Amino acid sequence: MGQSRPVVKSSLWYQVGHAYREILDVLLHSPAAWVFSACWLLSLAYLLLAGYARGIFLSVVLVLLIAVLSLLTIPLTVNVQPVSYTLVSKARLWIQLGIVMFFVLLTGYEGLFTNGAIAVQSAAPSFMMPLILFLTHLPSAAINPLFYFVLPVLFLLPTGIRWHAIGFAHGYRSWAVTLLWCVPMMIVIIVALFVGGTRISTLALALLRNSLNNGFFEEFLFRGVLMAILIQLLNRRWGIVLSSLLFGLWHLGTNTASFGGSLLAGAAFGIVSQAAIGLGFAIVVYRTRNLLASSIIHVMLDVAFI
Repeated sequence: MGQSRPVVKSSLWYQVGHAYREILDVLLHSPAAWVFSACWLLSLAYLLLAGYARGIFLSVVLVLLIAVLSLLTIPLTVNVQPVSYTLVSKARLWIQLGIVMFFVLLTGYEGLFTNGAIAVQSAAPSFMMPLILFLTHLPSAAINPLFYFVLPVLFLLPTGIRWHAIGFAHGYRSWAVTLLWCVPMMIVIIVALFVGGTRISTLALALLRNSLNNGFFEEFLFRGVLMAILIQLLNRRWGIVLSSLLFGLWHLGTNTASFGGSLLAGAAFGIVSQAAIGLGFAIVVYRTRNLLASSIIHVMLDVAFI
């Protein structure tokens, strides 16, 4: 009788299977995963009970697409070595977190004020009010580069943070992951061009606007620095989950305006939609080691679906 072949544990299929088993274990046993799931389900339940089912249908479909793409990212990045962070003290990490959270809160409050969700004097800390009012007078094209990237970098570099730790490490399969995620978005864009009546000039302007404003700069603030600092302070799972939830709530101003001024509906939608999308982006950044793929995907997603 012929001898059966031994299982080669280093084979790609074994590694992919092991990666998926690890994900299942995380979903079943990780407190971070349970917290995110509970927040998402409770937010979805509130929106449905409050009568917003029609308004969130497309977002839920999009979240399901993000979940599928996140799972398909695993085989493409199966041998990835996570970014190694420069050892710094806990005190420095807390200082870094304080710096990043200042810019997250500042720009988040500005979004609430700009979209008419609150009067700036009613909720913002007094020391932030002059800055928030200053932001409202800046050209929109200047706010994101300055307050999501340039100023955070200027304050963070003296604390010992390094470029490779904030989204600029050597990438791993970044272009393959970008292609995987962008294919369905390109299909939506092409359909919109030929069926929906969208003009190429309109599409080009949307692409330019989102490239200069939303893509890289939002990714840097939330996945480049916030997630990296939380991972070092807590662990990988909590870093990914908390940065994603904050990303969802950070969109409170825009979401509240979309839901007729309801802050609660705006917060719930942020968790159902942007937090879940942010979780997908966080997985992309963690698996590709830098911000290249998530920045391009972010732009293409905004152009195709938002």
